[in-house]
Amino acid sequence: MRPNKELLINYHQFEQAEVVSLGDGHTVEAIGVGTVYLNMIFKVSDFKRAVLTHVLHVPKLACNLFSVHAAVSRGNVVQFGLS
Repeated sequence: MRPNKELLINYHQFEQAEVVSLGDGHTVEAIGVGTVYLNMIFKVSDFKRAVLTHVLHVPKLACNLFSVHAAVSRGNVVQFGLS
């Protein structure tokens, strides 16, 4: 989720806003959806390009948020660890 839409590719505004629940129990409205391309930088290899689809446009957010729940529900694996 991101508060502004300038990096969203293939942006589509919703006819009716969707309610999104945040981790602290608050809800906000998503007004559109798009795709974001990321260049991930690693210490031990060249950068890798990632594509995030179905990224919600939520203007009331203060910063970008990544939903682990949304990623896992789409068949992805999210792993956290120490480096």
